[in-house]
Amino acid sequence: LYMDVSGSMIGYYPVVSGFVDALREIPLRLRTFDTTVRAVDPADLARGKIEGGGGTDFDAPILDLLKDRDVSTGVLFTDGQADVSPSVVARLVASKKNVYVVYLLEGRAPPTSALDRVAKDTIIVPVGKKG
Repeated sequence: LYMDVSGSMIGYYPVVSGFVDALREIPLRLRTFDTTVRAVDPADLARGKIEGGGGTDFDAPILDLLKDRDVSTGVLFTDGQADVSPSVVARLVASKKNVYVVYLLEGRAPPTSALDRVAKDTIIVPVGKKG
């Protein structure tokens, strides 16, 4: 799982923390990302200890997924506000790895996101921003 912790996601941090807390019994590889990817302790993230707030770079989590030979699927939680480089899209397609996207959005309108080009499937979770 890759949790977007960029500046545009700050208002969604309580939702991200709650989701991670609900999954604490499941052994998952959890990473956060903005312009870089960081391994995080799920317990810290569930308690709201979140490091981030910078810009967003979707290349970072996809490249991290591509580096791990043991993981075939990544799930990104994001608001969809960034781009994916064509070279990274090509590498992902060639790898046959899957990316799923969970959009956290105010309202139900589908986002226009570069991730739609690479996602095997997407879901929109309508949430209210706080903060």
